[in-house]
Amino acid sequence: IRLSLVGSEMCIRDRYQRRVRGEMFQNKSPTEQMFLDIVLTFIESNYSKVYKQDEREEEEEEEKRKLLEEIAELEKFIDREKQKRKGYKQVSQKLEKKRRQLDKAMQDNLKKEAQKRERIEEENNRLRRDVKELSALVQQIQVHKEEQLNKEREQTTSKLSAE
Repeated sequence: IRLSLVGSEMCIRDRYQRRVRGEMFQNKSPTEQMFLDIVLTFIESNYSKVYKQDEREEEEEEEKRKLLEEIAELEKFIDREKQKRKGYKQVSQKLEKKRRQLDKAMQDNLKKEAQKRERIEEENNRLRRDVKELSALVQQIQVHKEEQLNKEREQTTSKLSAE
């Protein structure tokens, strides 16, 4: 502290320091406040030059404004990322729901195909039995025709021999 400071200058300085401390201590834990108080006391006790109050305030305000802008940008970025993640989660949930629907549809189709194959196999077996029965009937008819032809030949031969 400069010895040449008069009362009014000291009041201005002290008022500014109380305001800075109040802002710095805002939303800080007791440990952080104590640490900040020690640091500020150290700085104040070793501060040998007094700069113009207006220049210091302008620089601090500018720095504060820049920091607030950066914080605002970071908050916007965080919000955008949260929205993206929320959107990704919704899309992921929709995709999972569609995948389950497709799996169910595929299982239903597989069941229907298996049932269709069973019906076709049953129909093929029935047709094979029918073909076997028809083949047996055709054979019987052929045997019967041969027997009739043989009888007719015998009759024709016996008529010819009798004449």
